[in-house]
Amino acid sequence: MLEVAARTIGGQCGRLLELALGVSLEEVIMSNALGHSAPIANQGQCAGVMMIPVPGAGVLRRIEGLTRARAVDGVESVLIDVNPGHLFVPWPEGSSYPGFIFAKASHTAQVERALRDAHAELEFVLAAHFPISPPETRMVNGSL
Repeated sequence: MLEVAARTIGGQCGRLLELALGVSLEEVIMSNALGHSAPIANQGQCAGVMMIPVPGAGVLRRIEGLTRARAVDGVESVLIDVNPGHLFVPWPEGSSYPGFIFAKASHTAQVERALRDAHAELEFVLAAHFPISPPETRMVNGSL
């Protein structure tokens, strides 16, 4: 039986399997569903992904340090999913991740260090957000 409504890890994080194992998430899922072993290559590497946290509240003006972050030893890629003008709302209310950092190395400590060092190179330049519409009003017992 093949479950067609199953949901796997979403978004960019699924790319981690290919980085770490040399096989895509979809290949692993389909092989498993068909009762086969996925053709996983033993690459002798560790891999990790950092979902870049929301940097604060405000409107994104620019991101500095991308070139430096991408140059960190062990970093495979830094993907940014937001553009200038994006409104950041801090968690728990708010925004999705602004991007992802992928790293690969021979030891987990090296991967973690690469992710942290790359993140430290990034600076999200934000401007304050001043909504032009009045704040929402609540009705209590039928009156404002």
